[in-house]
Amino acid sequence: MDKIREAMRKRIEAGLEKSGWQVTEDQPHIDTVRCWFYSMNLVSGVRLIGAASQELYRSALTGKGIIAEANGKHPGVHPADQYLGAVSSFDSSPDQQTLEARGNLLGYLAGYARTTKTWQIAPPLNEVPGIHFIAIEWEAKNGFRVLRPAMAIAAEPLPPAKIVELASMQLAMHLDRCPQEAPIGT
Repeated sequence: MDKIREAMRKRIEAGLEKSGWQVTEDQPHIDTVRCWFYSMNLVSGVRLIGAASQELYRSALTGKGIIAEANGKHPGVHPADQYLGAVSSFDSSPDQQTLEARGNLLGYLAGYARTTKTWQIAPPLNEVPGIHFIAIEWEAKNGFRVLRPAMAIAAEPLPPAKIVELASMQLAMHLDRCPQEAPIGT
């Protein structure tokens, strides 16, 4: 089992390197808070890293504002499914990955985050140097699309090694419970 986990970890590292991960620099920084959201696919790597604006962070805490507007566009659709739909749209149109498209994906990601137990245990920002919420997804061998949350506390965007570590831990924990949902190609 350790050889399998090490092979999966190497695959995650390769995907992260291939994605050319970096924080989106063209977003406004004036009103951002120390909360980052990461959208990651185990195979293709990180698709988006963005700092939350004050408005988005408040919306993630309360469910009002930006997140309420997004949920209103898709009544009856769970925020995880809204986020995965936004991911599919974002991934299918690389030429359309504009600042607006990244902002929309970030909003759906925050909407998904607030529905997770991971977000519910996040400490207040005034008690920690920063919060990092990572949505990790993959296509499973059994045909399901798996979505797992992870969180870290740090003052700056996470280095690649930390992202790989978190993704590997989430994958291992998930496969301990659902081995049939291993990523395609493993």
